Amino acid sequence: LKENRPTRFWAIQPEFKYWFNSALSGHAVGLHGLYGDYDFGLKRYRYDGSMYGGGISYTYAWRFRPRWCLEGSIGFGYTRLDNENVYERDDKYTCYGPSAKGCWNVSKAGIKITWIIVDKPKRQKTVTERIRPTTFR
Repeated sequence: LKENRPTRFWAIQPEFKYWFNSALSGHAVGLHGLYGDYDFGLKRYRYDGSMYGGGISYTYAWRFRPRWCLEGSIGFGYTRLDNENVYERDDKYTCYGPSAKGCWNVSKAGIKITWIIVDKPKRQKTVTERIRPTTFR
């Protein structure tokens, strides 16, 4: 075990969204999952383990150009931390073994700018839609 190991962290967070208007415009709700691996130190201890969880999210998106979108989202869910090893920072030979802790928390928060590469083509009007019948009153 190295004395001054760097912090190591990676995570993946897939999400499925339901847009109430059109995609990337207006309100959306979603379900997201979470999995990650970590090795970091706080105060007296160093934690090494993995985390997983999931939750629900709310998103609102503003289209400010035809192909540009600003999106803000927040999610609430459950996250479980499974520590494989918990070490003392000063004494590298003292290990407290595995432990686990779960909690309800804000599991997702973010602001993102999206550039839309392929936008849906506009539907061509049929012949009957192009001819507007006049109504007399």
